[in-house]
Amino acid sequence: MALDNEPLTIGVYIGVAIWIAFLASAKTGIPAHILMAAEFLLVIFVDPPERLAKLRELRRGSALRQRQRRSGA
Repeated sequence: MALDNEPLTIGVYIGVAIWIAFLASAKTGIPAHILMAAEFLLVIFVDPPERLAKLRELRRGSALRQRQRRSGA
């Protein structure tokens, strides 16, 4: 199941970012609300579903080029 096609994908990524913020807060001593705000902004600006889609497209393109080289086309 590809998460980049789901409507709640950003929510999943934000939830994971919040969980990471709590773990990092316990380890570093930085208040969790500061880390959560930073990670929320990071998820919104980075847009993981779009980046994953681009990465998959790049991989498909490189795999196609490799097949063409092997077949001599």
